[in-house]
Order: sequence, then structure tokens, then C-alpha cells
Amino acid sequence: ADKEYDKAVNYCTSILQNCQYSVKFNCLKVQYMLLAYQMKEANKFTNELMNRQSMQDNAQIISWRGRVMVYSGNVTTGKQLIQNALQRQPDLKEAAVAIKLIR
Repeated sequence: ADKEYDKAVNYCTSILQNCQYSVKFNCLKVQYMLLAYQMKEANKFTNELMNRQSMQDNAQIISWRGRVMVYSGNVTTGKQLIQNALQRQPDLKEAAVAIKLIR
């Protein structure tokens, strides 16, 4: 199953070469990285996303960065990021579920 997630990461990477500002595919790539246990790569990738001006205010991107932080052991910062995402977009269901799981 991990190899399938690796393939999904590669597919998202290929798509993002042509659509680098796609929030959907950036989020999917992060999700598949986490499922493939690519924590170091997910941390680096989400950090790069947060440094892009076009992405740094996006609630979905902030939420995924928060989850990466939590899974990497930085629960406090990750929780703050997810809460920040929920303040920006209160109806973000994935972030609401994530915050409940952290508690």
C-alpha cells in the first residue's frame, strides 16, 4: 500500500509541474506524503508552500502544514496552525476533524 501512496505523490508532483498553484493538488500531495510516511519530505514541501505568497494565506494549505507539524512531533505549533486555518475558513471540515483528533 505504501508504494501506491508513493505513486500518488509522484502523480501529484507531475501534475504540479504544470499547475504549481493548484491548492487541490498541493494538498493531495501532502496527504499522500503523510500516508507514505514521507514526513521529512512533507515537512520540507509544506514549508516551501507556506513561503509562497500565493499560498501562505490559504486555509487548506495552513491546515495541512499544521497536520505535518503534529505528525512530526511539534503538536503545539501544529495545533495553532490548524486553529488558524479554522479561523480563516470556519467550514473547513478536514481541519475541524484534525483538531478534534489532536484533543
